[in-house]
Amino acid sequence: DRFLLVRWIGLDGVAVYAAAVSLCAIPVVFYSVLGFTLFPVLARHWSTRQFDEAARLVSQALRVYLFLCLPVALAIVLAGPWALPLLATADYRAAPGVFAWLGLSVTAFGVYQILIYALLLDGRSVPGARGLIRFAVDVDPVSI
Repeated sequence: DRFLLVRWIGLDGVAVYAAAVSLCAIPVVFYSVLGFTLFPVLARHWSTRQFDEAARLVSQALRVYLFLCLPVALAIVLAGPWALPLLATADYRAAPGVFAWLGLSVTAFGVYQILIYALLLDGRSVPGARGLIRFAVDVDPVSI
């Protein structure tokens, strides 16, 4: 994205954007840790054809991820425009909308990272989207 953005906002704008991306990427740690711990257990359940247990684990991991990620992402969205100039220099000011879109994209990418494990284990891509949708529907949004 930065190679495309340089044409529209210039190098100085891309530098500010890159710093905002780095700040908004803090929640990445949540889906990284969950992924490292979820995938081996999920693979074991998948290999023994315990698909209901695998679905339960994915749903639980998604709930934990959202429980941890949403408050942190929201805090970054709200405090990012204030914190970025303090962490970098006073010249590094990004619009609040930049933090909002980046917070949303990081959160959504984490959801994708957790849900994609079922597709990887199943060895499917496009047909596996049905399984991905099934896992997503299994998550009770009220309990999140």
